[in-house]
Amino acid sequence: MAINHQEPDRPPIQFYATPEVRKLLIDYFKGQDLKEVFELDFRYVGPTPLKKPKRPIPASDIDE
Repeated sequence: MAINHQEPDRPPIQFYATPEVRKLLIDYFKGQDLKEVFELDFRYVGPTPLKKPKRPIPASDIDE
């Protein structure tokens, strides 16, 4: 059921691709936005690290 309590016109669509496949698709569709080409419904917003992770101290026996 949709927010407006109406039957949706289609199921929601999500798309994942490797960087290589994404580049091939962008080249194939001549730079068009893939969200528009595939009529994607979902977006992702993820956290951004506030600072770079600390590197292990050399010779500290901590694996990277």
